[in-house]
This record gives sequence, C-alpha cells and structure tokens, in this order.
Amino acid sequence: MTKSPHAFGRNAYVRAFLDGLKAQYAPPALETVAHILTELASFVREALRTASATAKDAYAGAAFAHVATDLWTETHSHFGYGSVVLRFVDLSSGEVRELPLGVWRCSGRRNHTNIRSWVANRVSFFGLEMSDVASATTDSGANVRKAMIGFTGAWVPCASHSIHKAVRHAMGGSGETPTQRSARLSRSVSRQGRPRKACRNTLGREFLARCRATIGFFEHSPVETLSLSRIAVPEDPACRNLLPDVPTRWGSTFSSLCRLYAMWPRLFAFFRSRSLTADQLKRQISENDGNVTRQLIAVLQPAFGVTKASERPTATLSEAFLLVVELRKTMHMENINVPRFPDFPLAVGAVDIEDYLKHNEDAVMEVDNRLYPCGLAYIEEEEAMNCLGVEARTAVLELRDEIDRLFFNTTDSSKNWMKNSAVLGAVYLTPGGVRTMREVADWIGVENPVADAEKAFAVACAQLGSAAVVDSTPNGGGLSRSGQVPPSLPSVERTQARTSLLRWESTSGTLAATSLTAAVRSLGTDARAELAAFLRMTESSQWELPLPFWFRHRQQFPALYRLAGVFFGAIGSSSSCERAFSFTGGLVSDERSCLSVESIEMHSLVSANMALVPGDCASVPILTHDAAAAFRNHMNSFVPEEDGGITGDVGDGWGSDGGDSLVESD
Repeated sequence: MTKSPHAFGRNAYVRAFLDGLKAQYAPPALETVAHILTELASFVREALRTASATAKDAYAGAAFAHVATDLWTETHSHFGYGSVVLRFVDLSSGEVRELPLGVWRCSGRRNHTNIRSWVANRVSFFGLEMSDVASATTDSGANVRKAMIGFTGAWVPCASHSIHKAVRHAMGGSGETPTQRSARLSRSVSRQGRPRKACRNTLGREFLARCRATIGFFEHSPVETLSLSRIAVPEDPACRNLLPDVPTRWGSTFSSLCRLYAMWPRLFAFFRSRSLTADQLKRQISENDGNVTRQLIAVLQPAFGVTKASERPTATLSEAFLLVVELRKTMHMENINVPRFPDFPLAVGAVDIEDYLKHNEDAVMEVDNRLYPCGLAYIEEEEAMNCLGVEARTAVLELRDEIDRLFFNTTDSSKNWMKNSAVLGAVYLTPGGVRTMREVADWIGVENPVADAEKAFAVACAQLGSAAVVDSTPNGGGLSRSGQVPPSLPSVERTQARTSLLRWESTSGTLAATSLTAAVRSLGTDARAELAAFLRMTESSQWELPLPFWFRHRQQFPALYRLAGVFFGAIGSSSSCERAFSFTGGLVSDERSCLSVESIEMHSLVSANMALVPGDCASVPILTHDAAAAFRNHMNSFVPEEDGGITGDVGDGWGSDGGDSLVESD
C-alpha cells in the first residue's frame, strides 16, 4: 500500500474499517507542503531582491555584483543543474556579503550560448540588470569559460580548480579532458591503438595507485579495518579510518596522504604479521613508500593551504593573487620542509599541539591534526645532502610549469592574472599592491601591469554616479553580522606549523609614484582625485588586508571607498557553487527520488538562505493557491535557445557571442 495519506484515506477497505470504529479520518489538504515551501521561496526571493537593490543604490550606478556559477549533470542522464552565487561588498559594514541564488534546472544543450542565456535569466529573476555584474568566476571548463568571457566585465578563472588541475598533472594525471579522451577512443577500436596522453610523473602515478589499493583494501573489508583499529599506539590513542582519494574532489589527494602518514605506525604493525594472506600481501606498503609519502605531503601542503584559503567566502581577489604568488615562490625555492619518517606524533589534537608549541621551539609540521618533527630537503639532487626522491622532485618541477601555465600564461591572456582586469584592479587598490605588482612582474619577467590596472580603474570610475556616500559605523560588541561570536583562530605558531608556504616580502625603499597621478588633475572626479592621495599614502607601505583598511579610511576616501568595494567583491573561487551542489545532492536521496524539479529548486534556495527566513512564521506573507502556482511557473522561465530562446527580462547585450574567439580547453 502506498504511503500517501490521500491514497490511504480513499482506500475502500480503510474507509470500511474506520466506519466500523466510528472514527473520523481527514487527510491533509493537497499540496500543503509545496504551498508552504512556495511561500518561503517567494519570501527569500524578495529578500534577495531587496538586498541587491539596496547595494545597487549604494554603488551609484557602478557595476557592483560578482557572479560565480557552475554546472552539474546527473549521472547517466542528460538533465543538468546550475548553481549561481552573487557576491558584493556591503559598504555599510565593509564586509563581503555572499548571496546564494540556489540550484536550478538548466535545460537544453550545455553549449556556451545556452549557458550564457541561462545565467542571464537567473540573475534577472533576482532583480539585477546585466550592467550590474562586474565579473564572473567559473572553473576552466570549455563551454562555461566560453560563455563567460565577453559576457561580463571580466572573467576570473577559479583559483582552487586551477590549483587542483596543477596538482593532478604533477601527480601523474594525463591532462586529458573528457572530450579529448572520447575523441582518442573513437579513433581506434583496439586497445593498442589508444595511446594515452603522455604522463609527466609515471613513478608518482604508480605510487598513488599502490596507496589507493591499500586504502581500498581496508575500505571494502570491515574485518580488516577493525583489526587495524585494534592495534594499540600509546602516543596516538585516537584511531581514524583511511581516507580514499577522490580525483574530482579538490585537495583529496593531500588529505588521503596525510591520513596514510598519520596511521603509518598502525599499518606497519599490521603488515608485520606473519599470518598475512596472499591478498593482504598484495596491499602491503614498503618503507620506501613511507619516504615518498612524507615528501609528497611536503610538496602538496602549500598548494592545499592556498586552495583552502582561496575558498573562504570572504577572500578577496587581491588575497588570492598574493597566495598564488607565494605558492610560486615556495615551489621555486631550493629546499622545502619535509616531515620526518612516519613515527609517533609529538602531540595529538588542538589543545596538545598549542601547548607543545608554547614550550618548544623545534622544527615541526602539523599533519592530520598531529605534530611531527620536520627538516629541510633539497629539491634538486645534492651530493651528501638530504634530497627529494624522483616522485616528489618531478611533482615540484611540474607544479612550477603548471602554475605558470594556469596563472601567468604569456600566450593566453585568459590564463594570465597579470592581464586580468578584475585581479589587477583589486591589487591596485590594496595597500602595498602597486609595489607588489611591480616586483612580481619583474620577478616573473613580464611587462609591468600597472598601466592595465589604471585602465581598469578608469573604466570603473566612468560608471560611478553621484549618489550620497554611505556613512556607517562598525558593528559593536565584537559580534559578526549574523550575531554569532566568530570562532577562535589558531595561534601564529600553529599556523606556521600547518604550512610551509613562504610569505612574499616586498623590497625596502620607496618606489616612484604611478603614472596616473599626473592625469588625475585633468580628470577631475572625486574618486580619481582621492586616488592620488591614496597612492601617496601607501606607495611605501607593506601589503595589508584591503577590506579592513578601506573601512577604516572610508571617511578619508569616500568616493574611492565605493570603487574599492567594486573590485574587492570579485570572487576568486567557485567553491560556493560546489557547496550548493553538495547540499542539493543530499536532498535527492533514495527516499526522495520522487521529488519534483520545482521542489528541489525551492529547497535549495530556501536552505541556502535560512538566515533571511524570520523566526516568526507570521512574518512570511501568505499566498493564494493561484499566486503560489504563478510563482512556481515563473521562477524558472528559461527556455533553451534551440527551443525558441529565453523568456523573462534578461537585459540587453548578454546574448552577444563575445567568446567565440576563445581557445580550446586544456
């Protein structure tokens, strides 16, 4: 019998049984849950439209909004969904505000024309015009990238995804896209005629294959996992399972190696048993694998730290730029910090680690929430010196090439952050940013990008209207905007133990003023006039976090503060879209396989913006059934272009084919 209360109430046998008991049974009204969900979704949509309209007024006509988007296709299906996240700097508080716009069905073919039209439709549904969008952030997928380039003011490649690709190639990935693989397989039927694209780290690839076999052995055998967990390690009583390496999950390779390193004493004791079966012997890892593990952890730890830092919802593009520069600097050093051979940890857990660091000054490194001693190892082979093995050395050399190819590509401007107007504008308005741009350009060996940064600033100035400057005071009480006390940060010593990333330090001395200073007097606008004073004040200063600086000086530079908000709202990572997909994927479980597309879309919108939903349900307007049905019919009005174009107000100019000249994906 079905679980539906309506079918239960209409069943003749159930009705006869209830009549005999003189009992009354009235099923709930039809579509009650859907109706309430529609009311919440309608309320959240209006709240998002109000927030974006308020920000639009504060920015006085400048393009203030920044969009991150990504697409996902169901497994074994042609149905696709897309996620859109809106971000901008709230001028009243000086903080970055992120507004998830939900996950929505994206019908039709996933070509760049339909993707462009779909994004325009979603943005207009929440009350924004296309001229309000200053930049778009996506991964480097060919169709998504082609759709976004020429579509908005600037396209920003996702830093996290680019670093993930660099690590994948450095660890032996072929660098072959699904399209390239499909074309290769279609050219020949026999296996001999299907040569893989050249692997650049064969030994590293073979090592990861051995590790995955060992981890998979314990993952698929609960008995062996229990035997491993029963091995007593006095210095490390907390035992956790091994982590599998998921190629599509950013940072999973590093996390998997860290867990393998932390559990090495238990693994070593497990495989020393004389009663191992033949299957267990196949999964045995050697002492040399332990050396490779610790060296690869040292190589991947800076990349993992940069990935996690760039994924923060409040991270600005200037911070992401500096992180990438520091990662490049770390990879080009002659030596690197490497944890010692896997042994018992010095401390386990946050409390013990903090206490150990307070009373000891040894060279240590934190791996998987455990503290281990570490030492320097040379990247290149040095006689009578501790050096990296072939696997780790090849990974470093490949990371050097990949970082330059994905972030500082001199032949493809779409992959060159020194040519990206959004990146340059953010760095230009950061205290110490002009100095840093010059030094980085000189270090890499490219043209000074300050002139391009000045052009980006001039374009933003031309959009600025004459609205009153926002005057506000910071929030009191030490609370965040959500009213919650921010979590305590780790100590400086523990932060240093977590990463071997080298900090970028500017050279001493005062640099010459930027060339725009002479042009300021003839331009005459407030923002340009304030720029000269800002450059004089910060030309000799060190790098500083931009948002706190501008909020402190908002009274001194009122017009420039608004323009700074335009640039610092840009998104350096599309990880927020990935988080939306993860949550929405959890909604569609085996028990909820009959959820309609409309329900999934409304659930994703409401759940991602629960902070906007009032605690008093009476504050949510009540909709009639006709109004609720009209909202559901209108909320996703996108029609693929091959089916007649798009419906709804999508603005002018966003249907242009501005990205056709884009080079193919990697």
